[in-house]
Amino acid sequence: MSILVIGLGKLGYPMAEFLSSSQLNIKAYDIDKNLINKLKRGINPIPNEKAIESYINNGNKINFFSDLRKAFENTEICFITVPTPSLKNKSFDNKYILRSLSIIAKLIKKRNADQQNPYIININSTVSPGSINNTIIPFLEGKGLINNIDFAIIYNPYFVALGDVVRGLESPDLVLIGCENKFAKRFILEIYEKIYKSKDYNFLNFLEAEATKLLINSFLTLKISFSNMVKNSFNDEKRVNVGKILNVVGKDSRIGFKYIKSGGPYSGPCLPRDTLALKAFSKNNKYNNLLADAAHKTNLLSLNYLKKDLELIKFTEKKSIVFAGIGYKSNTPSLEETFILPLIDHLKKKNLKVFYFDEYIDTKIKGVKKIQMKDIEKYSNLVFLSYTDSKFNYFSKKNNINVIDIWSQIEGENIFLSLSDLIYKKKFK
Repeated sequence: MSILVIGLGKLGYPMAEFLSSSQLNIKAYDIDKNLINKLKRGINPIPNEKAIESYINNGNKINFFSDLRKAFENTEICFITVPTPSLKNKSFDNKYILRSLSIIAKLIKKRNADQQNPYIININSTVSPGSINNTIIPFLEGKGLINNIDFAIIYNPYFVALGDVVRGLESPDLVLIGCENKFAKRFILEIYEKIYKSKDYNFLNFLEAEATKLLINSFLTLKISFSNMVKNSFNDEKRVNVGKILNVVGKDSRIGFKYIKSGGPYSGPCLPRDTLALKAFSKNNKYNNLLADAAHKTNLLSLNYLKKDLELIKFTEKKSIVFAGIGYKSNTPSLEETFILPLIDHLKKKNLKVFYFDEYIDTKIKGVKKIQMKDIEKYSNLVFLSYTDSKFNYFSKKNNINVIDIWSQIEGENIFLSLSDLIYKKKFK
């Protein structure tokens, strides 16, 4: 059996390495020739991705291609992990999927001359509900192919976090599979039985699976927005420890601890986009999705509270702050939907001094100086922890640096939940 992975980005490449543990023949294609050349030379393009090295060195070689036609040869299934950017109406754009399928369709026509079973197309990229039935299948049929005879579709999105993709693939809470073809179902199970420890396979029809992907992430945004609503409701009440409240709330088994924690707005490449995509789908079906709307608006309110709180820098002596990280989380070079950049832009407009350091991201921010963590005290005595990272334990011993830790990840006399909290508890200079 030979497997083709199309798209070797932050999900596609870890997935190709994970699939290699099956001991099956893995081929991997990306349109970026520079990336393919690096991979052929053994260069890991995402070194911050945890646990990936064990798969790179597992002895099962992946063959990398920059020519999709050559990569396709002798394969029986392809995994498509290309980007699906958001459109203006917040639904997902399938253009990169269709671009790949345009070539795949021609190759399937040649293949089917001596093949009895349909070629399986496994779409891992997140798509809007209705995309498989209304767009992807008709597109392939428009190329002269017959559904379930020449090809069979699987919709199989993953629930992973950047920086920890491999572990998310190894131990998923669930495996979601949209499938309406018995042969394709048996085929994907044959692969997954070789690599998954968990056997929680959830087979749904296409529309059910497309909706489920968005619904799960949208529910997570409700929990995050609920937690931030609690925090913001008691923003000026210094007698209340929001962390203690949420810890008790999470003890109710109907609620649970996951995502019930005070912190920053939800961000990243999945939660914001999936919530808005669900809202767009509801609107298209003439339903006013008040829950998705409330989660989104509460998220914006949380960002505005942070902006107003950090404006208090103008009352400090140096009128400056250092952001410990600019991405939406540690161990990833992604800036997608990070809430830190809007905070930086806001403070710059208020003529306040802003600096940052981030060992995971090389991107430069115009008008903002990038510094080293060891040089912080030269620029400011105030640091904002942008995400959770064990490296930030460094600050718990730096009593001459005041730290804003909205995540409650470290403890110390110099650690505060907000700038207003800091000003309230001690005279800050």
